[in-house]
Amino acid sequence: MALKEMWEEKQAEAESLIERLKALSKSMVQQMAADSANIGLMNLGTTLTIRHFEENLARLRAILRQVDPDTSQDSTLFEPLVTRIVRAGGSQAAQLADQALADEIARLENAQPGETNREDSACRIAKLKELQQAHLLRRAWTSEPNYIENLLRLVGDAPLPAAESSILTRRLKVMKEELDFFSNNLAFRRTRSDPDYPWR
Repeated sequence: MALKEMWEEKQAEAESLIERLKALSKSMVQQMAADSANIGLMNLGTTLTIRHFEENLARLRAILRQVDPDTSQDSTLFEPLVTRIVRAGGSQAAQLADQALADEIARLENAQPGETNREDSACRIAKLKELQQAHLLRRAWTSEPNYIENLLRLVGDAPLPAAESSILTRRLKVMKEELDFFSNNLAFRRTRSDPDYPWR
């Protein structure tokens, strides 16, 4: 066999081995992503943060990049973990809104005589409690793309003090920006060192 033919044969074998290694690596990280996404779902006492899942996703992507620089299939390979992160983000946004409503209800209910108009306070409390029971908050564990946008509309309807409403709206918008960016890039734009990093 000529040297050139031997070289071409070895080269083909090497390329075949590389492709098999890529396929094996993709299968491995895909299973690891699915397993990671399920952590804590069956144990209500387990508290895992978005940071935890974000780190797992970054680690698995780094493993895959060592054998395959192509990122075009990442959204599919890591879909369970990506969905878990998006759902956790929606849940945190809903908790943030719910806490703001609860805080305002408590403030109004505990106001001293003369601090607020009793009739106006009663109406505001009723409206806040109605929003607390809204179906939107009840379906927080979701991956629907417009969830936080709809949550912002709910907050806009809430009779919250202007300062509190502004702060809450800003924090929810940051969460929406981050989840939108994450959906396209599989990574958040802000890091933990940023003062407005929104996730626990």
